[in-house]
Amino acid sequence: MTKEAARLAVTFLPYEEHMRKSALQFFLVCILFSLVSPSNAHAYFDPGTGSILLQTISAGVLGVLVFWGKIKRAVKSLFSKRDQPQ
Repeated sequence: MTKEAARLAVTFLPYEEHMRKSALQFFLVCILFSLVSPSNAHAYFDPGTGSILLQTISAGVLGVLVFWGKIKRAVKSLFSKRDQPQ
């Protein structure tokens, strides 16, 4: 590294530090603003959203029941006696 390149690198360090501090300040202000601002969205669930939620919940429950039934049958078949053909 030449002396000129070293001098330029030293002169840019304060600018980079200033930018880093500015970015941190901006980030902290955004977080503070999001914590202080009101959180009411004044939104609603329309019938389509409600039906999608109902379908998702019912599909999840039925999926768990079917899966549990298959596991139950598999475990039961491991411990049951099998008749040996003669």
